[in-house]
Amino acid sequence: MVSPTTFFSQFVRFVNAFKEAAAAEGTKTRTRQIKEKKLLNKDEVYHGALEDILLDLKNEPYRRADAYRRSQRRRVEGLMPSGRSDAC
Repeated sequence: MVSPTTFFSQFVRFVNAFKEAAAAEGTKTRTRQIKEKKLLNKDEVYHGALEDILLDLKNEPYRRADAYRRSQRRRVEGLMPSGRSDAC
């Protein structure tokens, strides 16, 4: 058998260690939640900016500065034969 003084001294040490471990776990949990919240905020900003850029590119495609918009009609007319005498 174990003497009561030995048992209760070990029991008190166990309770104190359990309280310290619970407090440390709570601190780790709070710290992790804060980090996740900060990362979530950064991701929201990043994805929002990326979506804006992609939507702008869909609405107005990228064109080089030295390139100018050519008329589609001029290009099609240039491919058609100029003499229409062969037509019905």
